[in-house]
Amino acid sequence: MKKYIIYNTEGRILSNGQCDISLLTLETNTFLLETPEVFKNLAYCYIPDILNPTVVDKLPNTIILDKSEVLADGVDFITLSNLPEASTVSISSPENGVYVTELLASPEDYLTFDAAGEYSLVIDAFPYLPIQFTITATLP
Repeated sequence: MKKYIIYNTEGRILSNGQCDISLLTLETNTFLLETPEVFKNLAYCYIPDILNPTVVDKLPNTIILDKSEVLADGVDFITLSNLPEASTVSISSPENGVYVTELLASPEDYLTFDAAGEYSLVIDAFPYLPIQFTITATLP
């Protein structure tokens, strides 16, 4: 029985565990790394160099939100800056579930809200740690 990690060409860790390695079947563009331990939370780790694989912690996210309160008028906006390339932004509210999920490519973007309420904003961009903000949209 050996401990292992399966990762892809981006360095994303897809799974890990412990078994007879000969029983594993790898999908296309995935790789196997034998490890001294089984990792408990893969969401916080990645492999930056797939040719010399080493498991490291994901990078801290340095996204800046200029304010956490906005008017729910579709005009007032919140500025997101320092966004990593290909950031996935998910906005949800307790009443409506997921409001929007969008892939952002620029280092700066803007958000407006039409409905009042408290929103959760989660930004995920590999290999950074996900970051979460709470935004309050109030009636003008």
